[in-house]
Amino acid sequence: MQRWHLTDAEWQQVRGVLTENQLPNSKSVGRPVKVNLKGIAEAALYHHFASLASKYKCFGWNELPSDPSGFCVSASSANRWYRRWLESGQWFRFWDLLVALRRGADGPRLCESPMGLLIKELERAYSFFNWHFMGNALPVRIIVSCGETDSCVAGWFNGRFDAKGKENSSIPHICISLHALTSTMEVCHTLLHEMAHLRNYVVGIKDCGRAQYHNRHFRDSALLFGVASARNSITGYASTHLDKRGEAAVFALDPDLSMIGLERLKRKE
Repeated sequence: MQRWHLTDAEWQQVRGVLTENQLPNSKSVGRPVKVNLKGIAEAALYHHFASLASKYKCFGWNELPSDPSGFCVSASSANRWYRRWLESGQWFRFWDLLVALRRGADGPRLCESPMGLLIKELERAYSFFNWHFMGNALPVRIIVSCGETDSCVAGWFNGRFDAKGKENSSIPHICISLHALTSTMEVCHTLLHEMAHLRNYVVGIKDCGRAQYHNRHFRDSALLFGVASARNSITGYASTHLDKRGEAAVFALDPDLSMIGLERLKRKE
């Protein structure tokens, strides 16, 4: 059943919330006009659940279905009654009552977020690499997150701020960019690269200079994580790649990053 249709049982329980009084400024002379309240209520529900008006005139009411499965009410009438119920608060009482009827007894359904699965897998990868390369010497309390940038930055490490931007040196933060990375191996490589920065942060070694220049301290720490560095004149030893130890660790991890929609999470070009 479409979400905007009301069953007879539902209508019997919710109809009392909506008034059948004449609209303001309507004629009071002659026989009262019979109002199709159920049709108007279903039209309003359609407006919430399915209105796809291209120009959205009159709040989308002009897009009401006109076929036999429609609501047998005009767009103007549906709009006037809906506005009246909205202003009086009747519509929200109707909506809350209808939603309560439809909730069922199973409770809220769990959110299945590809982003959440990806972060959990990154956390698992961090824990594995911390154990594999450092014997669990790095912090357990760390934020591993995903982000997007307009540049080619694959990831970054920040030891001064937490996820809300507040200064808190006890919560290091590693962020992996979804925009710059295209494969599982690149994600793990970037994570290991940033873990080298984390290691130096923990032991108090400054591995970057001006303009994010990666110095020899970073090069030597990165080797501990299976990450080899190549030097250039602009970023120092920031150009890295996985060596054989790093590749073997990734295979041992057997990551599932590509299986949970990494490509679908990337920003569309």
